[in-house]
Amino acid sequence: MRKYNEDMRTIGHKIIRLGSTPSTNDYLKLLAGQNAEDGLVVTANEQTAGRGQGGRAWVSPQGSGLYCSVLLKPDFPVEYIGLLSLFPAVAVADTVVNLTGLRVNLKWPNDVLINTRKIAGILAETKIRDFKIQWAVIGIGVNVTNRLHDLDRFNNGAGSLYTETGTDFSVQTVLDLLIFQLNLVIKYDKFESWRAQLILRWQQLCGHMNRSVSGPSVPSGIFRGLDDAGRALVETPDGLQVVTGRFKHVDE
Repeated sequence: MRKYNEDMRTIGHKIIRLGSTPSTNDYLKLLAGQNAEDGLVVTANEQTAGRGQGGRAWVSPQGSGLYCSVLLKPDFPVEYIGLLSLFPAVAVADTVVNLTGLRVNLKWPNDVLINTRKIAGILAETKIRDFKIQWAVIGIGVNVTNRLHDLDRFNNGAGSLYTETGTDFSVQTVLDLLIFQLNLVIKYDKFESWRAQLILRWQQLCGHMNRSVSGPSVPSGIFRGLDDAGRALVETPDGLQVVTGRFKHVDE
């Protein structure tokens, strides 16, 4: 297996491990503002104020899940910033596939599902200055050993690796494989080929390709994949439209 400390730009070359913190993203953003190094990872056993997309709470009980954030300093054009939400979802999905052997589906833009239950989510937060990405903090939450009765107290429809497999995976095992997959997926030095491969892999994992979708800020239509910047394409009666909003409904 690759040794992460061989390359200071490699994700996970340094890992800060916390017991409890309000949010690994908030912790790492403070370090990013102090010029922390690219590839730094922060993990916690518990988050007391974890959050996901749209400010929604991400319940993060002690020892039940993987709660981590990754600092990146990408050098690609700012118009491709959406890719920073897609590549972690691919890495998480491939991690789960390798761990469980089960089919994993992605839901736009970066929800990770087994069967119909969401077992992981990603929150990307960035700082942009002079039309350049200064840094990106990628928060990743994976439900690992959570039991269904605990999850349903907070969010009907959520699942965990345990609920879908009956196996109590080690959080450390999930982290180790995730870091390996993140480093497989991310290749800034070959941006054009990386972008094409990332979009292709995301579409292969997508659970709603060529299906009807809709949402509060999304026109009803057929999901046709991603454009070259990683934005969603929805075919409507008025033609193919680029959308950035989340899908509330997906035709099963």
